[in-house]
Amino acid sequence: MTQSTQARPASGERMRQDIEAAFSALEGESSSSARPRLIAVDDDPAILDVIEVVGNEAGYDVLLLSDPGQLLEALERFPPQVIISDLMMPNVDGVTLLRNLGAVGAKCSVIVASAADPKTLAAAVRLGRGYGLDMASPMQKPFTATV
Repeated sequence: MTQSTQARPASGERMRQDIEAAFSALEGESSSSARPRLIAVDDDPAILDVIEVVGNEAGYDVLLLSDPGQLLEALERFPPQVIISDLMMPNVDGVTLLRNLGAVGAKCSVIVASAADPKTLAAAVRLGRGYGLDMASPMQKPFTATV
């Protein structure tokens, strides 16, 4: 019997490095003595799990959302310093999510993570900036595990 080994994308060391690099770039942005907050929005539970672990290790309180439609309500009860969001999700796509964040004047850094090609990610960053958002460097999916 042959065993196929396929690493779960969210368990990859590359993803951890990308997320840690994103957090390092954002260090010092919180002016409060309380732990900074991170909201992660993704329809893939495995990706949310890794973001939660890495976010906690980086000193963030983390809120995970698998439904992007919950983000605006979450902003009120859990105002974040950072949002990490997938671009391609059911119900609410990344463009709509960025537009909604801009409409409410979100005052946090936004990181888009997607399997879209690099040009699409760059366009999403430009679009977010056009909506007045503080867009950090995007993260390219899939994240691969080193075996």
